[in-house]
Amino acid sequence: MKDASETIQTPRKKNSSLRRKIDGNTPSKSGRDRADKALRASERRIKRNLKNILFSDNDDSLKDLTLSDVLDVQVFQTIMDDFFMLTNISNAIIDVRGTVLVAAGWQDICTKFHRVNPETHKHCIESDTILTKKVNPGAFKLYRCRNNLWDMATPIFISGRHLGNIILGQMMLEDEPRDREIFRAQARRYGFNEQKYLAAFERVPVFSRETVSNAMAFCTNIAHIISTLSYSNIRLARTLTEQEQAERLLKEREELLNRVGDIAKIGGWEIDMTTGKVMWSKGTYDIIEIDYDQPPAGLNEQTGFYLPEYRDMVENSLKQLIETAQPVVVEAPVKSKKKGTIKWCQTVAEAVTENGKVVKLQGAVKDITERKKAEDEIRTLNAELEERVAARTAELAERTRQMEAFTYSVSHDLKAPLRGIDGYSRLLLEGYSDRLDEEGLAFLKTVRQATEQMRQLIEDLLDYSRMERRSLSSREVHPLSFIKTLIDERSEDIAARNIKITLTIPDVVVKSDPEGLIQVLRNLLDNAIKFTGRVPDPSIEIGGEERDTTCLFWVRDNGIGFDMRYHDRIFEIFHRLHSTDDYPGTGIGMAIVQKAIKRMGGRAWTESVPGKGATFYLEVPK
Repeated sequence: MKDASETIQTPRKKNSSLRRKIDGNTPSKSGRDRADKALRASERRIKRNLKNILFSDNDDSLKDLTLSDVLDVQVFQTIMDDFFMLTNISNAIIDVRGTVLVAAGWQDICTKFHRVNPETHKHCIESDTILTKKVNPGAFKLYRCRNNLWDMATPIFISGRHLGNIILGQMMLEDEPRDREIFRAQARRYGFNEQKYLAAFERVPVFSRETVSNAMAFCTNIAHIISTLSYSNIRLARTLTEQEQAERLLKEREELLNRVGDIAKIGGWEIDMTTGKVMWSKGTYDIIEIDYDQPPAGLNEQTGFYLPEYRDMVENSLKQLIETAQPVVVEAPVKSKKKGTIKWCQTVAEAVTENGKVVKLQGAVKDITERKKAEDEIRTLNAELEERVAARTAELAERTRQMEAFTYSVSHDLKAPLRGIDGYSRLLLEGYSDRLDEEGLAFLKTVRQATEQMRQLIEDLLDYSRMERRSLSSREVHPLSFIKTLIDERSEDIAARNIKITLTIPDVVVKSDPEGLIQVLRNLLDNAIKFTGRVPDPSIEIGGEERDTTCLFWVRDNGIGFDMRYHDRIFEIFHRLHSTDDYPGTGIGMAIVQKAIKRMGGRAWTESVPGKGATFYLEVPK
């Protein structure tokens, strides 16, 4: 795991556009009345909690002041909910005692895993502790916790006292690798369900450092606003009219929401279906590229922003929204008014109903041009990949055809002369052996032995070729029954050489290719019989054991063995460690074993000591 790290930063000053007034976005009278009412109720609630503090001349009264006394939790919960909906950044407002007053969008990886497991929960507590220390007002601390996620915090001070913190986090940064293996290792270390934990990891959002810095700057503004509700400012606020308070707070909230829109490239809109009045946020003006002093487009005019070929779809979606009052999501390109540039936009719209009638349409529009470009690039790459796969498939098909032609040639063109040589040499040996001297008979026997060796080599090559080309079948098989059949087939040779056979293989069932598996077991058994040919008391053990997802089998002999330096050569085609005079063979049998077991999804290896025998292992999936 990477070491936790931290940085303390002061938000960069942004241009004056953050505080620009949004023309055309003045609240309606009914909206102002509702806001006035909410603010009056909020102030009454605060005044009740702060009555003794506000009217006390003793500054010691501040020692009992808590963040919950001055924070309107309902209002700030709404703000932080909006912040999360627009940025996808998890957040919380927590007092210095660790009490969570406001929270929005906490990630599953934290709530369901990190803060549940005792050890990783200690990391979370450590992160909370480090984040809230030694940070000045107006600054924030960026910290990577020991659970490998980034968190940030900015303090809330009132009258010089640290009462709480705004925390953002449970995220990753773009300029750091999104290392899935680190979180896989964490899942195993702490006993999490790996599949669910990695799924939660995939949902963790990733942001650039610029976006993080902008978001934290937004939160320092919130901390500043909370701080202004301190003891002295609250007493000063008594001299303000309720209307002035409403206008100030509404303006601050509007600026904060516009700031969020700038970060996320999101704009909001609302259409009053009764009056026809339309309201746009600053973000919507920026996306459509219309001057702020221009009135927003009405319902019928808005479809004109979209490219002609998409207008019917947009109109049908709006019609569906009005008729069903069910939310709709539309993705389509628009043409900006100023520069004529094409932007892809995603519009999420919902209906507000009263007494079953749609009275308002409202929603958000987001610039998704970059996402669409990325999707186009992915489609292009996929098309190129499919072309390469098709070309490679055609190439493999051609090679397969050539291999089939070669196999046919070997089967017919090479075998026919060998049968002739074998037949005529046998006739010579049977009909004319009395006319040949001892040297002639030896020559003739050598011809027949070479012919038989060539025939066996051709058969092994054909087996190797068929193993590569034939289709695999996957069925439940009993390896023990295969072993017994192979031993019975070789019973005469085993009895003649007095080979001791020991079976310690369980009667398990594996899902494998029957033809391939029996070929592998046949070659390993024949190999053990061959290389115990010159030991005084030959013995062969065939064993196995069942594991969680695989079965392990082995064939162990007390034959001549080999030096492990040559381990890799054992499974290479035509490679032999002994001469054919001592131990006949073609050098293909173990290559067939390796190829067959790999095609079945298993693996093969061997261990040996010269003069003490060898053990060949097979691991086969269940």
